[in-house]
Amino acid sequence: DRQTIDTASALAKLSTQSPLPAWTLEQSHVNQHFVPAILAIAEGRADAVAELWMKHGATSGHSTWLGETCLFFMQLGDEARARMVLETTTLPDNHPVCLHLQALLAFCYALPESAILTIRNLPEEFRWIRSLLEAQCLLRLGDRAGTVLLQKLWREIPWHPNLTLKLHDLLVPKTAPAPPNADTAVLIYSWNNADLLEKTLQSLAESSFGAASVLILDNGSADHTPTVVQASAQLFAERLKSFRLPVNIGAPGARNWLLRHPETSRFRRLAFVDDDVLLPPDWLGELAAHARRSPRGTIVGCRIMDQSPRRTVQVADVNLLAPDPDGEFLIANAGCGEL
Repeated sequence: DRQTIDTASALAKLSTQSPLPAWTLEQSHVNQHFVPAILAIAEGRADAVAELWMKHGATSGHSTWLGETCLFFMQLGDEARARMVLETTTLPDNHPVCLHLQALLAFCYALPESAILTIRNLPEEFRWIRSLLEAQCLLRLGDRAGTVLLQKLWREIPWHPNLTLKLHDLLVPKTAPAPPNADTAVLIYSWNNADLLEKTLQSLAESSFGAASVLILDNGSADHTPTVVQASAQLFAERLKSFRLPVNIGAPGARNWLLRHPETSRFRRLAFVDDDVLLPPDWLGELAAHARRSPRGTIVGCRIMDQSPRRTVQVADVNLLAPDPDGEFLIANAGCGEL
């Protein structure tokens, strides 16, 4: 809302009045191999990233190269290579970027009680991420002080949506999940993704989705999707309805096609599921519980995590701000993606 935007703008102005830490102004020598390294990271070529780091990055003294490379391997779940990057850099151990990466590695791989000690070494310019990681460790230990610390952090950055949602889940009593009724349908569309669709349907069948029905749209696939859909009838019996289009009409078209199909109109609640997901056991009951708790709401969403390793949140930190003078909506990144 306008108050949040004004608050964020005021804090942004305040931040520009304070001098930046000296390390953020470092002018490290960037050799000709830095750009290829960043391209390799963007393309996910792990071996090339490691080779470029060992040959040229480790001795470059370049904090951005260090951070991007270490975080890349952490997101891949490759602890050994992430630690290798941090151990081979010529930057000192007490460099702020090294301290930041040490804290993230501890948070991901160490026991919470040990990780907290490393996290507390973060300098003041990392106070938000320091508070966040420490609070998460305390919560893992079952210590309510983690909630108190998150509340304190929220008072500093109240515009942060993910932090607000996390605090809401911690402070508001949860409604127990209940198996959905027959007025609920799970909608899935797929195009040339038969193998992953098969795993998704198996995951759906193994979850607790009560008396809900399943509607599947084959969006003009040319692979063995029809065979997978036909075989899934054994998993869902009479609760399965499948449809097939002769051509692909795209993702938005597929969603709208399912929403407007006469078969869909008899259901009160609809849950869209992608064709490449693994579902928690009570996923639909959890969504239904939130819907019951907020009867005036029309849409209930969830957090989507990368399956392996489960450390990256998909589509996080994006906020829709007020329109600019030209009428276009602005999108801002809120940071603290570790939520």
